[in-house]
Amino acid sequence: MNLRRIMFVGFAAVFVVGEMMGRFSARSEAQVAPAAAPDRSVAQIAHDRLATADAGLKMAEQKRRMGLGNAIDETRWVRRRALAAADLPDRAERISVLEDCVRQMKPRTAEIEQLSRTGTADVTDVQSAKFDALEVELLLAKAR
Repeated sequence: MNLRRIMFVGFAAVFVVGEMMGRFSARSEAQVAPAAAPDRSVAQIAHDRLATADAGLKMAEQKRRMGLGNAIDETRWVRRRALAAADLPDRAERISVLEDCVRQMKPRTAEIEQLSRTGTADVTDVQSAKFDALEVELLLAKAR
């Protein structure tokens, strides 16, 4: 009987110590990770995307002026700008930016076609530029 009592008391002690350690662990409340910051709104993200696309387009234009870039790079950034604009919450702003993108795509696409005729651009570059221009037009048509 003594052996049973000793075993029971031992198991009970282990259980109580385990419970106490679980409640009073070495981590204080100050060490608990803070709550995550609230998510940004769709409008904030859309404006950030538009600003990033604007910056990318300006960089592509600067590269081109230095002789390091071409209209192909610029059409990609205009397309990205249009994709970002399509998510803007203000309809008037969305349409205004998309109309600007359509205006910017036309001369760039024509230039890529000219580069293809001179052998500087590949035929796939022309098709890619045409596809991007059509996508920008489609985004504008949907926004209207």
